[in-house]
Amino acid sequence: MLKRPTADETEEDLLRYQEEFLSAKKASGTKVSRVGDKRNVSEGNQAAVGRQRDVVSMGGASDGTLQIDRLHNFVLHIDMPAQFAHTSTAPPVKKSRFKAEKKKDVPHDCPIEESFEAHDSHISKILTDIVHGAQSDPKAKRKSLFAQQFASSSPSDFGVTVRDKIPPISTRPRRIAEIPSQQSIVSGVGLNSENSQAEAKKIHDENVSALAQLSEEEILEEQKRLFASLDPGLLEFLKSKRKVTEMPKPMHKPESMDEPEPMSVTEPKVQDLKLPVQPGELVHMDKVEADKLEWTKDLQEPVNVGDNKTGKPVRFDFEGCIPQQDVAVHEGLHHHGEEPERAGYTLPELFTLSRSANMQQRTLALNTLACVLRNARVGRFHEMLSAPITPSLLEGGLIFILRWALDNSTEISIASAINTLHALLVCSQDEDALDTAFQWHTGAEVPNLSGNEAEEVEDGEKIQETDPEVVKRDVIKGLLSMSLLQRLRYILEINRPPAAVVGNILDILIRIARHSSEAAYKIIQCPRLVDTIMEQFLVISWLPTDTTVPFTNAYGSPLPRAMKLMRVICSAGRNMAAILLSKYKLFSRISRYIAEDPSTLNLHEDESHALFIESHRTWQVLLSYGFTAEKYRVYLRYNFRETPAIPDLPWEQVSGIHPPIELCVEAVLKHIQNSYIQKVNLELNVIDLVTQVARLTEAVLLPFLRSQAFQILLQHMRDSSVIIHAESSPRTESMVNLPEMGSLCGPSSTPTPVLNHPGAVAFVLSLSRLILVVGKINKQVAPDVCVVMSLLIPIIREVFHSCMERLLTTWKPCMFAIFKAQVDVHYHKLSLSLLLRLSQGDEFIVHNLFSTVIFNPDMLNLVSNAEVQAAYFEHSLQLSEQEPLSSATQKERQLSRIQLIEDTRENLANIRAAYMQAASGFLAQLIRSRSRATSNVLQIETLLTGKIGESIVPIDWAFMPLVYLYNSSAERNAMHANESVPAATVSMVTNCLRWVHLVEFLNPGVLDSVSLMLKLSRLFCAFLAGSDLFLDSRVHHYLEILLRIYCRPSNLDRLDLTLSIPGLASFYDLYMQVLDQYEAVSFGDALFGSFVLIPMMQKHNVSLRRAVWGEHSAALRCLSVPITQLPMSVDRFLAPHEENIQLLRLYAQALLSNTISALWCPVPYLTAVHHVNTFVYAQQNKNEEERQLKSAVLAQMQARKNQEYAHHVLYYKNPNPQSKYGMDLYEELPQVRKNYLDKMGIKL
Repeated sequence: MLKRPTADETEEDLLRYQEEFLSAKKASGTKVSRVGDKRNVSEGNQAAVGRQRDVVSMGGASDGTLQIDRLHNFVLHIDMPAQFAHTSTAPPVKKSRFKAEKKKDVPHDCPIEESFEAHDSHISKILTDIVHGAQSDPKAKRKSLFAQQFASSSPSDFGVTVRDKIPPISTRPRRIAEIPSQQSIVSGVGLNSENSQAEAKKIHDENVSALAQLSEEEILEEQKRLFASLDPGLLEFLKSKRKVTEMPKPMHKPESMDEPEPMSVTEPKVQDLKLPVQPGELVHMDKVEADKLEWTKDLQEPVNVGDNKTGKPVRFDFEGCIPQQDVAVHEGLHHHGEEPERAGYTLPELFTLSRSANMQQRTLALNTLACVLRNARVGRFHEMLSAPITPSLLEGGLIFILRWALDNSTEISIASAINTLHALLVCSQDEDALDTAFQWHTGAEVPNLSGNEAEEVEDGEKIQETDPEVVKRDVIKGLLSMSLLQRLRYILEINRPPAAVVGNILDILIRIARHSSEAAYKIIQCPRLVDTIMEQFLVISWLPTDTTVPFTNAYGSPLPRAMKLMRVICSAGRNMAAILLSKYKLFSRISRYIAEDPSTLNLHEDESHALFIESHRTWQVLLSYGFTAEKYRVYLRYNFRETPAIPDLPWEQVSGIHPPIELCVEAVLKHIQNSYIQKVNLELNVIDLVTQVARLTEAVLLPFLRSQAFQILLQHMRDSSVIIHAESSPRTESMVNLPEMGSLCGPSSTPTPVLNHPGAVAFVLSLSRLILVVGKINKQVAPDVCVVMSLLIPIIREVFHSCMERLLTTWKPCMFAIFKAQVDVHYHKLSLSLLLRLSQGDEFIVHNLFSTVIFNPDMLNLVSNAEVQAAYFEHSLQLSEQEPLSSATQKERQLSRIQLIEDTRENLANIRAAYMQAASGFLAQLIRSRSRATSNVLQIETLLTGKIGESIVPIDWAFMPLVYLYNSSAERNAMHANESVPAATVSMVTNCLRWVHLVEFLNPGVLDSVSLMLKLSRLFCAFLAGSDLFLDSRVHHYLEILLRIYCRPSNLDRLDLTLSIPGLASFYDLYMQVLDQYEAVSFGDALFGSFVLIPMMQKHNVSLRRAVWGEHSAALRCLSVPITQLPMSVDRFLAPHEENIQLLRLYAQALLSNTISALWCPVPYLTAVHHVNTFVYAQQNKNEEERQLKSAVLAQMQARKNQEYAHHVLYYKNPNPQSKYGMDLYEELPQVRKNYLDKMGIKL
């Protein structure tokens, strides 16, 4: 008896057992029978059960069986002892999803082996099949048991519907029976019919019926002809659409399909590559890969990219410089880029490397970008590149790359990201300039460095912006919105980077604090940021530092940059200074650092002195708010007590210094006594004070002002001028969203000229303040001082950079105004030009200039009456040829032009009051500015003045009262629509026009920077501010004179109405308001009409003329300005010829409808007749629309040939302002025009 196989036996053992069993030809111990479903078995249907299932009965089971449900519904019956026999029906067993295929019935007389083989599905049968399969095909790969059983099963066993085989694609034409029932090209999409599919089916059936009538040869011939006539692109599209619609996926390759030829790939020959190492010489180099082997060739000669005209992308080395052409390959600047022969990395390549997963590549790219940014800021690429680099980097997304790099946990990656962010945000030259100017007068007051503000919707709420939108508007705000402060705090607190990284982080925080008061407040509000800085970098006690080794660990040592950060935060706002004093005990740290000599602080020498200076500067900022003033007295007593004795010096070297020091001290003390004790001691001897001041002036000031040293200082002042050296200034890398102070000049890191000789500017500034004080006390010395100080005039007119220079420029005119001295005319011009240079925070300077200089009669009394009359006589000659404009009130002019000038001089006080009232909206800013100027510590809220570069006085400040009235007129008209203009409004407009007229006459260059369009726009406000304001005689006179000045040919030639207007969306919107006002209240006034006619000149945009002739055609009837009174030539309305077909149609309609006439609107009438005449007699037509319009106009003119306008259009010759209708007419048409009219079918 064969034994049962064990688990240790292999497949070969099983096959050997099977052969032994078959060769023995023993009877099987099992019997196969069919049984019914166990879940529905009864005694009456045992026969049916036997027919339904295969049952294998094992010998030895006499009265019982054990049934096991197999994969194919097989049940194994094993003969068991009697005690295990079934006495009832079999338990129910779950039916299987798989059913075996029925095989052929085997005859009863068939041998038992054949019967067994026919029904056996045991493992032995499967193994036999495997052996037979392997023997039949020795090369065939053996399949697993599961794979064989899966292959023997049909798709229906797995619930998959068997589809019919798809016929293969054939290249021969289809027969009618093979054509599908649905068209693949005509789908019915786009048909208007509701049943588009039915329409497509109908078209398809018609095509099929047409093909059925043709033979196969005819179909092929028609197919060839169709292919030849169709566009190849369209043909390919139709084929591809058919393939997409009926693409078959045959399971087996059809015999009718041809075998496609394999695509041949031509491998390059090894000999053609010219490689330094041939394939096969090295291990694993036997395969030729041309793309990879290309990099082993020699580099090509680089293209000359020395200038910015080649168009090649610029490349940089690791130092951020543009490399030379002869860079060796081993230096690492050549790589597998688009131009491998060129050394260096382009900006896109650096951006790619900065996002690399490899830390070395990422840090290398970030450090290179930092070097590029620093070199660009100092102007090193000014002559090499065609555009600034920093804006391009920001637009490329540098901010987001750096913010992503900061989140890395690697120390070197964080250091590289901080280094690049520092190079982008921080300008060390600006910081040095601000530190240098801090010791000057008002040096602590600096502008904020913020970007543009967010736009607001109508309800006042700001638009929600994404991070890229915020960065595009303001880089600092974008970084703050991306939690930069929280990340920097984490780096300082947890990562604890080295000293260089800590210094860069503190510089970045300083730049953020200089952005605005809001940004500085966010630094204080950031959790644990200020606490970390105070605990780690502004410590009270620290270990001695080894000064012989480099400073690498900043933790536990006081840092000057940390104290500077506290100073900048205090400068941003009074409340922030109070928080630092109360919560963080800032003054205890300040007193710790200044209480002893810097050399005894146990720090590096440079660090100790810088910490000492920064502590004093921070204390000065606190004192500007009135904080810690009581500590200053203690500090003074301590310092004077600790002052060492003066060493012995040869007195012959310093004997001359005692008298001026004594005089200076005496003058200062007397000034203090006069300022603070006068109210208490009323018996103060003022005469003695004046005598002492006079002695100081005569003994010290005047000799110094006449000395050669002062002349050298003046020359240094000239060398410190930014305007004089403006041509040497590089193209700035500063942007609107990341502004800078602009402290660089020249092609390298040369500081701004005002810092080249800082002592000159600071000393002359202090000297000017002293002279101003002395002049207020003793005005008798003023003439002598003014004569000497007049030498500063040519220099002051050129020097302007910082707030100190603005103060210096301001004090000189104020000083001469107070002294009542006879000065040069340049002082008033200097004051006028200074107004446009003042920025936010200088409101008190504007007030002082308005009060003492700008409208000062003594300043304006610089030209004698004879000169005024001579100049105005010449001016009158230019206007005498023109007829004066008639007013709607029919009042005659009462004042001559000379009388208008005298009237202006007599009303300078009223003019100044008008401008003061117009500037009343700046009252709050004026109070804050004056508080800073007068050191009113209780009123100072911040030392940040305003945005850099923003002028507080608009460029068109001379028209400021008109703008003020225009802005307030809407509310006034809504409340008092029927009331006349108040007298105060008339007075303000009159005073404004007086001043503009005076400035245009005396100093015409002052308003040259204001465009003519802006001047006209502001004069329009005089008509919009009130319904009858322009009818006042004085307002009418000044408006007419200004109109004559602005309508000179030279001015009209440069008039551009497409420029932007501050405060308005466009000139078109303003002009629409003017037309509405003209239709309502003009009364046909010639002055108002002349202003309306200016935008209707041919040189301006056609939309302005279409608005008048279309939407506001009612205004045409009121434009009764005579041609002889026009302030400009009538030819400006006639040339060039009109080409806009819509406007020509409006001209013709206005003539045909009698909307215009030569009697009540001569200028529009002449304009329409001229352009329509030119249009109808044009020999050529650009399009069919012009031809139709021309025919229609001629037909209408022929039908109305007895009308006056028809006669004028057909017989128009040329304009003539002196004639009755403003034009000359042909008595008889030229023959050319007669022939043309005959050709057009027009009979006159």
